[in-house]
Amino acid sequence: MNTRIRLCSLWCAVAVALSASSAVAEEPVELPKLDPCRKETMGWIEKVRLVPGELVLHAKLDPGFNTSSMNAQNIKRFRKDGRRWISFDVQDRYGHEQTFKQEVLRTLKVKTPSGEIEDRYVVELHICLGGRALVDEVGLDDRSGFDQELRLGRQTLAGNVVVDPSQTFTSEPECPKSGASGQPTKSQKK
Repeated sequence: MNTRIRLCSLWCAVAVALSASSAVAEEPVELPKLDPCRKETMGWIEKVRLVPGELVLHAKLDPGFNTSSMNAQNIKRFRKDGRRWISFDVQDRYGHEQTFKQEVLRTLKVKTPSGEIEDRYVVELHICLGGRALVDEVGLDDRSGFDQELRLGRQTLAGNVVVDPSQTFTSEPECPKSGASGQPTKSQKK
C-alpha cells in the first residue's frame, strides 16, 4: 500500500511539472527591438577617418573595453591659455602621418602588462565611422604592437553600432560635413 501511495504522489508531481512547463512554453516571448535608424551593424574591424584630415586608420570595435585608445607617438606637453595641451603624431599603416594638438581632458592611470602604472592622456577626437560623425574621448597609448591603430570602446559604440564579430570592413568612412567648420556634431557624445 505504501508503494502505491508513493507511485501516485510521483505521478502527480510529474503531471504538475509537465503542465507548468507547457504553460510557460506557450507564453509569447518578446525580444527587445533595435531601432535600425539609430544603430548600424558593423564588423569587429573597420576603417575610420580622423577629422579634420584624411588619415584613415584600422579600428577594432571592442565593447569589452570602456574607453577608446589610439596609437600616438611623439607626445609633447604644453600649456595654452593656462590649460594642459599635448601635441602628438598619428601614423596609419601606410606611413602617412598627421600631427594633432588637443587639450587634455583627463589623465588615466593604467597598469601595464609588466605591472607598472603609467599615465595616459585622454583627448577628444572627431572620428568618422561608416557614415557617422562621432566625438570620442580617446586615451593615447603606444599601440605599435597591435594590428589596429585604434580601439573603439563601448562608450563610443553604445547607441551607435552593433558589432558583428563575423564581419570586417563593412563600410568606408564617408561622413557628411556638418556646419560651417566641417566638424562632426557633438550630439553623439555621451
